[in-house]
Amino acid sequence: MHDHASALTGEYNGLGALLNKECEGFIMDLKDPCHSINLALLQSLESLPDQVTNFVTEIHNHFISPQRVAYLHKIQLEKGYSLLSPKHYIKTRWLSIGESLNRLLLIWHSLIDYMRKRPPFPGMKKEKYDEFTKLLENKEFKLQIIFMNKVIGKLNETSIKFQNQTSEIQNLKLEISRCLRDLAKLYVHHHQIPKNVIEFSEKYWTNSIEQQDKFLSPRDFIISISENLDSRLREIEKLSEDQQNNFADTFQIFLAKLLSLLIHYLPITDKLIDSLDFVSLNSEYEQLKEQIFTFNEYFQVVPENKIAELINEITSLMEENLILLKKTTKKSSLSLWNLFLEINGEGPDGEMVYPHLSKIFRIAHVLPVSSAGVEQSFSTLKLIRSSLRNRLKEETVQSLLLIHQQDLKNFVISEETVRLFDEFKIALLKRKTAKNITIDLKDQEQNNALQNIIQNENGIDEENIYPGKRKSLEANHEEFKHEPTFQEKEKQDLSKTGSDEENGDSFEPSQGSGNDTESNSLSQFEADEGFESDDSELYN
Repeated sequence: MHDHASALTGEYNGLGALLNKECEGFIMDLKDPCHSINLALLQSLESLPDQVTNFVTEIHNHFISPQRVAYLHKIQLEKGYSLLSPKHYIKTRWLSIGESLNRLLLIWHSLIDYMRKRPPFPGMKKEKYDEFTKLLENKEFKLQIIFMNKVIGKLNETSIKFQNQTSEIQNLKLEISRCLRDLAKLYVHHHQIPKNVIEFSEKYWTNSIEQQDKFLSPRDFIISISENLDSRLREIEKLSEDQQNNFADTFQIFLAKLLSLLIHYLPITDKLIDSLDFVSLNSEYEQLKEQIFTFNEYFQVVPENKIAELINEITSLMEENLILLKKTTKKSSLSLWNLFLEINGEGPDGEMVYPHLSKIFRIAHVLPVSSAGVEQSFSTLKLIRSSLRNRLKEETVQSLLLIHQQDLKNFVISEETVRLFDEFKIALLKRKTAKNITIDLKDQEQNNALQNIIQNENGIDEENIYPGKRKSLEANHEEFKHEPTFQEKEKQDLSKTGSDEENGDSFEPSQGSGNDTESNSLSQFEADEGFESDDSELYN
């Protein structure tokens, strides 16, 4: 899958062409449908008036400042509007422009109030506020934004279906054809729409004679879009005749260009995509056989010397009654084939009845509908492994990605997961703290678990410890319990310093200070507890 970049699509030196030379039969070069829709939309927007395309960019550039957004929110609270901010339009995000237009329509009235008040922000002139106000109060302009929002919304619905990870490969051609036909019936006479949408060509929006023959009249166009898109577009009929004709001419050409670009960029003319209908098992025998042969020729699943066996499998498959199985599997071709193999997959001797078809069907279902899953994974990875968390280990990143993926499916953390996490946390704390930090455990069960971990790592079997060894371990445990804290060690250092001065080791002896009593008491404490006087032993 590629995004139409020249480095990938070059006929001779593109990455796809070079990979096909090295790995012929294992590489499928497919135009990504989500990228194709976005690319066609961006190029078709160029046919619209500048005020339509520039408005979205300028209004969002204005609200980059948090102070301006806060002022807009203040107006929304005062007027009782919903507290919403504009959504910034990013060209490289597939659904961005549709979401931006939809949000603008939701905050339309609050935008008008904001522009009328002309808040005194740096860089904004009175003329610019007046320009925004004039557009927002223009009834025809708002109808244009409503129309654009609904058309782009239809494209976004198709793009979202392609981004669904459960979508099957045979739905690619079906959804593309449905999208193109829905767009065509907005501005073309129904009887002029061909059964094969590919027959539409660029001449329908460049040649005025073709436009007269194929396009709806301005009045019929307004009725069509109000019925198929949004009933609010009926308000166009209240505009002047010139305004209605201008609206129809502008957006019929836009739709025609959009349809032509979609046909150009989407992989609907690909012979391999056209052959993938065989996985639904709805074709007639000859058509099914032709589609399977086309797929096998591309991927070379079945060698030429076994084509006769493949034909026998196809013939046997068409004799099976699949009606009940199709109703049971609810239009899922993969579930249909798996259920069919469970019932009819093995012969009396235990061998597979359809070995070649099984390989072909499973390879077909491995093919992705789009690259959305991969691109979304990289976007998620960028959020998880940010510049502040760039030292995460690979296994940690994989675990966080898995948790994020499961969280999207309403993932519920079980008690077993919590228990395993507690055990791991205890082991991690023990490894970090060694033996010089005591661990405050919440309950006796965790305390027992920690003792078991320590015993297992030290190779200690409590039941089989002989009395002498047990006494030694208990003594070590008592010594560990009474090991001095950091403050006590500092006092012991002061005590040692005082003792060195009494022995004449200090270059500046101190006499008559109040540290003598403290030094003697600390020395007595060391003698009682059995501590060594050497510094290295003390800190060890």
